[in-house]
Amino acid sequence: MTVRSFLTAALLAGVISLANPRAFAHDQTDPAPAQQLKAPSSSLFSVTPDESVLLLGAPTVARTSGLTQRFFPAQRHPNNPVLRRSEPWEGVGLYVWGNRLMQDEQTREFRLWYIAYRFEDNSYRWAYATSANGLHWTKPDLAVERFGNATARNCLPLGPHPEKGTRSIARDPRPETPSHRRYLGVRFTYEGEFVSFSPDGIAWLEYPLNPVWFVPSDMIHVMWDARRRKFAAFYKVWELKGREVTSGGPIEGTPFVAHMPTFTPKERGSGVTDFEGPCITFRPPSAAEVQQRRFTLRSGKQGADDGGGVSLSGEWNAKRMQAFAESDDGIHWSNEQVVLRADERDPPTANIQYLFVIPYGGYYLGFATLHDEGGHFRIHLAWSADGLSWQRPTRVPWLDVGLDKAFDCGMVLGPADPIFWEKELWFPYGGFPIRHDTRETNWESAIGLARMRLDGFAAWEAGARSGELVTLPFRCNGDRLFINAEAQDGCIAVEVLDEKGNALKGFEVKSCRAVSTDTLARTNDGWIQWKHEKGLRRHQGKQIQRRF
Repeated sequence: MTVRSFLTAALLAGVISLANPRAFAHDQTDPAPAQQLKAPSSSLFSVTPDESVLLLGAPTVARTSGLTQRFFPAQRHPNNPVLRRSEPWEGVGLYVWGNRLMQDEQTREFRLWYIAYRFEDNSYRWAYATSANGLHWTKPDLAVERFGNATARNCLPLGPHPEKGTRSIARDPRPETPSHRRYLGVRFTYEGEFVSFSPDGIAWLEYPLNPVWFVPSDMIHVMWDARRRKFAAFYKVWELKGREVTSGGPIEGTPFVAHMPTFTPKERGSGVTDFEGPCITFRPPSAAEVQQRRFTLRSGKQGADDGGGVSLSGEWNAKRMQAFAESDDGIHWSNEQVVLRADERDPPTANIQYLFVIPYGGYYLGFATLHDEGGHFRIHLAWSADGLSWQRPTRVPWLDVGLDKAFDCGMVLGPADPIFWEKELWFPYGGFPIRHDTRETNWESAIGLARMRLDGFAAWEAGARSGELVTLPFRCNGDRLFINAEAQDGCIAVEVLDEKGNALKGFEVKSCRAVSTDTLARTNDGWIQWKHEKGLRRHQGKQIQRRF
């Protein structure tokens, strides 16, 4: 028999309505009070009413026994792809990578910003679409950009360096923020990062002193971080390794490592390659320093071009990894540091192209796009207590490439923010029928939906014998408790403990009315009650633990 618990949630009185669709709204609501970020082993987390708490590990789980953690890949929506090219400027198709999905607070309409790539002018344009249900999308006539001699329907303003027009955006929820700066946009150019602002996400004004930042490479995800009360950015940098050859130095060279946003290799022959580009010196929590450099590395047995103009193997190699930065205003960035790279559990030539992050369920959830010399992009799940130290306990992709001849059989990119639809999460993602190193140009990318059980990223499973999970202490801000579980082949009971681990009177496990159903199958099945207590009202505002 298997009993499976996905998560817990502390809630106010009243049932969460799952009948109406909603989008992940962290960019659309006023920020919660700032929380001090501590080490996972000692962190006290606080949940707000109607907020899920995922039980993935630290900082929410103190210990387990007799349980096995299982991870669940996302599934594809049967209507995929849900958004395809229709405009001449959309080139070989659409995708999301560094883009966002938000929900209009008044109309409840979903708003999606996406990318379209066109070979003819080597341009990455960005555009805007809306939907009432996430399945059927409208490309509104915005008339804010042109293509040739005509308006480009739903294409958004491109600005200087229009070939790099797409950008990552975040909504600034602070009441004191001027209305014309409600949205922040950040995009890569070979001059550096360009910043722009918008009152509505449609009309954009370039910051006059661009470029403002020189650390990131061409993939960036920006977000409003309510814990830090700052903007946060996760972005790609290159780590270039090899042996440097210098005048008068040893012929075999000396060990060399550099972090760079871009670089240009030039094969000189005789087993050496010249490089030129900006090199980053990270100095957290201060701002990083960037200096232009030229250097020469030994070369030999170099792997084939992976599609990005580099070798992932050989005497020198360049791999993509993810870095972090923060900013009060979106213009001045600091605390840059590398936070996530492929490791020994990944294929030898693996690197991380992109990291999409959402604060959710007591964690920073990360969706990392990995690829190696095989050329297929896959999305993997990661999580963090603070956005800096990341966990990746499973190497099974959260979203793998599709079946042969499917629109996404070569690469999957993204995702964007999830849509909450009934008892599922839907994540828009970009699908490609080609590998990253392809030379073909006759193909089409499109946007699909990855779907999963509500908050069902992972579960703790008990077998024939009982198991136990104890949470870390948290501040109880709700008065009822709902658990997300599949317990129809067994049962789950909950005991409430004080912060020292002692059972609270009236909330002992023997007094709990055990759950023995799939709690998402019927509306009220997951609410936890005790013999003389219907909820947690007596302990609101206190630090408590829960033992399952």
